[in-house]
Amino acid sequence: MVFFALGACRFGAADRPIPGSNDETRHWTLDQYRELVRTYQGPQIQIVETLDEQVSESRADLPLRLKGPHE
Repeated sequence: MVFFALGACRFGAADRPIPGSNDETRHWTLDQYRELVRTYQGPQIQIVETLDEQVSESRADLPLRLKGPHE
């Protein structure tokens, strides 16, 4: 399960690119991030996108597991 950041979801809901400091992903859309997550995590990965701050804050209790080029 992957949780997208609340701020990224807000930009996605407004159909705006997500600002960032990474040259490779600067101004990507939420669709582009979704595609990248599915590339590394697989097509069955659950992606959670929410504008609800309480749901976003509750994810802090979940274990962190990363897959991808930095394994």
